[in-house]
Amino acid sequence: MAEGPNKASLDDFWRMVWQKRVRVIVMLTNLQEGMRGRIPRRVCQYHYRAWPDKDIPRHSASLLKFLRQVRAEYDGGSGSPLLVHCSDGVGRTAVAIAIDSILAHARRTQKVEVYKCVKSMRERRPYMVQTLEQYEFVYNAVLEDLLWEETEIPAQSFSLRLARLKQHVRGGMQSGLNQEFQARKVHLNMS
Repeated sequence: MAEGPNKASLDDFWRMVWQKRVRVIVMLTNLQEGMRGRIPRRVCQYHYRAWPDKDIPRHSASLLKFLRQVRAEYDGGSGSPLLVHCSDGVGRTAVAIAIDSILAHARRTQKVEVYKCVKSMRERRPYMVQTLEQYEFVYNAVLEDLLWEETEIPAQSFSLRLARLKQHVRGGMQSGLNQEFQARKVHLNMS
């Protein structure tokens, strides 16, 4: 048993949890108690778990989808900052920020500037994008996002989408399915 942590005891509380190898915490209190005049606010946390430290994800598609979900949630116009972090704040953090920034810039200007983006980040904080593999991953992820259209189909729409793809395109000999396959084949041969 323990009392709920406060600002002064928070570090000690988590140290105890770690040292005693606590696996379950039962909280019998509200998140905030005894506080008056506080304005509640919603905080949304996204957690991408398929990315080892000082390495790259196995596939960029899942990270790109993740970044699109974050971007859809985040409204930069509200003036609130977006917080991105990893364990050291320079490797994975920088890669995610670089990909997102470069893609936003590319959509605005029709130009891709990977080197300029990473250089600018490193001028503000050393070691951003730690390894050559991470730098190359930025290039590949940006390329993939710019070349490939969104292919995810909601499950309830899948049969309708497949039926449309099987139809011949404007009286031609190829179905939409064949055209999509050929287009993907060309892109796959490029990488």
